[in-house]
Amino acid sequence: MVAKLTTELGDFIDNSDVGIIDLDEEPFSIDEDDPRYEEKLKEAKKPNTLKMAEFYGASAKDIRRLFASANQNAAPGKPAGEAGAERPF
Repeated sequence: MVAKLTTELGDFIDNSDVGIIDLDEEPFSIDEDDPRYEEKLKEAKKPNTLKMAEFYGASAKDIRRLFASANQNAAPGKPAGEAGAERPF
């Protein structure tokens, strides 16, 4: 579980570098013939703060799943963590 959590947190840190300017983002260009043109355009217009809120929410859900999985796999009679670890956030 620790290795999985470390991976999740590492991915979170790597992917949370969006700020006023996202240096990892590729220049905006969408082919109007692309079948997902409207969807991509809507996502591109979304403010970075909203993108980050969605990203943080998804990351929290992934981490919660790790804790829930660890609790399910714990040996009977032995808790996987402290009380409430199934919902640490």
